[in-house]
Amino acid sequence: MADPTMQDHDSTSSSSANNRQEGGDHYQRGAGACPHCGQVIQHWDIVEMFRLDYFIGNATKYLFRFGLKGDPREQLKKAIHYLQKKLELTSRE
Repeated sequence: MADPTMQDHDSTSSSSANNRQEGGDHYQRGAGACPHCGQVIQHWDIVEMFRLDYFIGNATKYLFRFGLKGDPREQLKKAIHYLQKKLELTSRE
């Protein structure tokens, strides 16, 4: 895994995708401040920093925003669904 302290995730530019939102405000509420630089980071920043694959990235998306939109049980079920698929694919290797 990549070291997140070594990654450049500067989102201070006004043209940065992190500074505008497409869709609901639950995405912004799920954002947090980086403990290393203090910048607000989105889930996609975490996916990029740790180079998560599609399935793990989607599972962590639902966990990262847990409780911010819709039924929390449904969010957990969605995360589990992605993890089950990843487990199936990993079992084949």
